[in-house]
Amino acid sequence: MKYDLSSFFVEQEKLDESINKKHAVTYEDTIKERILAFLVELGELCNETRCFKYWSLKGPSPKPVVLEEYIDGLHFIMSIGIYAKFANTDAINVFDFDEKLKLTDCLLDVYNLATDLIADVNRANYYEVLTHFLGLSVRLGFNYEDLKAGYEKKLAINYQRQDNNY
Repeated sequence: MKYDLSSFFVEQEKLDESINKKHAVTYEDTIKERILAFLVELGELCNETRCFKYWSLKGPSPKPVVLEEYIDGLHFIMSIGIYAKFANTDAINVFDFDEKLKLTDCLLDVYNLATDLIADVNRANYYEVLTHFLGLSVRLGFNYEDLKAGYEKKLAINYQRQDNNY
């Protein structure tokens, strides 16, 4: 399966340019912060899935909450991709996680791949993280339309936050 994220990348670059200008920063100045932000958002996603909370009987957060956390991560991974000069691609492969894998293993896989970006933000490392992160969306039960709607909703919120000096 492939997803066309070209419009997402265009919109993300516009948002990033607006933020960069407002805060007088560049991608080069903030790449480590963007990677850390992605990892934090991935952690928040893990927390909402509750898949690692073996000590609790409480189930995952409602699907819209999980989607919102996923979309937060999507914003940052796309921002990293723009820095990596990856944004001008067409359809992107969606990694197909083995359905026998626990969700915890899938999340750890994405986390592990993302840590490779700390040492070297290159197109190959980035592609691995992105394709696995997209695969994670499928594993969480989201489709392309869910991602598009969620991204557009969060994009509007992010612009509003910038207007309000968030």
